[in-house]
Amino acid sequence: GAARPAIWLAALLFGLPFAYGIKLPLLPARSFDLIDIGVWGALAVLGAHLLLAATGRVRLRAGERPAALNWPLPALAAVTGWALVSAAAAAYPALALREWRVVFLNALVFGGALHVALRLTPDPARDRRLLVTAWLAGGAAVSLFGLWGYVLGNDLVSQAEGVRRIQAFYDSGNNLALYLDRTLAVTLGLA
Repeated sequence: GAARPAIWLAALLFGLPFAYGIKLPLLPARSFDLIDIGVWGALAVLGAHLLLAATGRVRLRAGERPAALNWPLPALAAVTGWALVSAAAAAYPALALREWRVVFLNALVFGGALHVALRLTPDPARDRRLLVTAWLAGGAAVSLFGLWGYVLGNDLVSQAEGVRRIQAFYDSGNNLALYLDRTLAVTLGLA
């Protein structure tokens, strides 16, 4: 990942559908979500990549001036800031700030890491393909696990209103459907 940050980001994208609700106890009284570790680890990987580039061990994209940020990232930063104002004024600030971190801050950090990684790479088209392929492969893999559970009739399937629904590793089939819905949009965009 330090030599090619897109590999770290691709591994994170592949693992997203499997990381739902998984916590790692890294400190005695504190555990961390797997997604938090992946997102914030991306910043560490980018820092290590820049350090390797400074020592001449990896190559950065040459011949270009650093491009200005495109509009989605500052827009996401503005929405994240506005959400922080709302979270700070909530009736349950501890819960609201946790949700703000999970939903908004992680998205902003991940978007920034993607932006920087694709700006630094000597071959952005190859890294973009790697990122999208890893994301779609993760969605396909979790779907196959769900279908396997459906065939075997184990706890990867839930009953709702008399209908068996594939839920894979999620608490509900709706959560799996929401995740796969997003991968469908990217697949259609690539097609």
